[in-house]
Amino acid sequence: MAFLDDPAALPALPLRDRLAAVARAGLRRLEQERDVNRLLVRDLAAFPDLLAQVREQELAAVVGTVAGWLRAQPEEPAGAPDWDALASVLMSAVSHYWVLRDVYDGTHPHGIDEDRYLGALADLAARAWRTPADR
Repeated sequence: MAFLDDPAALPALPLRDRLAAVARAGLRRLEQERDVNRLLVRDLAAFPDLLAQVREQELAAVVGTVAGWLRAQPEEPAGAPDWDALASVLMSAVSHYWVLRDVYDGTHPHGIDEDRYLGALADLAARAWRTPADR
């Protein structure tokens, strides 16, 4: 989240590259917290108080930070995007990719490598903004 809060971290990159960099940072964070994430996915349902704590203190904070970062991008939005929902979709896609890759010992079962996956995700997300051709 500190990566997103640093105003000098990404502005020189094109929008698609900024989106991919944010998604890549999400994967790195999931890797750093691998044991906690494995507990969350596999065993935490038996502990509803801890599950609620993770939802409120971790997941909501990350999605809120990403939504704020999306809103702050200098490009003109296409229409009136639901930034909170877009942040949730992006973080869910990153998490799903990480979980499957973790389950399959570092290789995604669809054979899509990280760069291709994040590139496709960034392309989809970039559609929330107008491109020069749209103006």
